[in-house]
Amino acid sequence: MKIAVFTLFAVCSISCNNKIENTIYVARVGSSCAKTNTGGFMIYDSCRLNFKKDSVKVHYYQIDTDNPNEIRENRIENQKYTFEEDLVKINNFRFGKLFYKEDFLFTIYRVEDNDTLKFYKK
Repeated sequence: MKIAVFTLFAVCSISCNNKIENTIYVARVGSSCAKTNTGGFMIYDSCRLNFKKDSVKVHYYQIDTDNPNEIRENRIENQKYTFEEDLVKINNFRFGKLFYKEDFLFTIYRVEDNDTLKFYKK
């Protein structure tokens, strides 16, 4: 009985991780406006999740409409993650647990005063 339960758990863990392994998800996590002498421009905060077998590369960055080819506030973290049933838990992830639904990842809870974040599969 113990062997059957362990085997079932192992198969589920492997198949769950295969759903997101070697995939990239991206979300716009915030925005602000910068004022200039000639008007202004938008600054967009984004987060990219690049899942590998045992870890995820979490990339926080900003892009603005004044110079869209330049990435600002570039920070990359490598973290461990777990994927159980439909929940993705990333160590030290600022937006908490994520819910998996086909080609999307959603935050479980509202982020600040905004709605939940939606990460799109690239």
